[in-house]
Amino acid sequence: MIQEEEEKERQREEGKSFQNLPSSHVPSFPPTPPAVAP
Repeated sequence: MIQEEEEKERQREEGKSFQNLPSSHVPSFPPTPPAVAP
């Protein structure tokens, strides 16, 4: 469960980085993707 929390934190940081990038360089998925994809 702890690893899952760490993954959420890492993705939050990635979301911030994506928001700082030009819109043309942002991936198709949202800045804050789901913690775990099924």
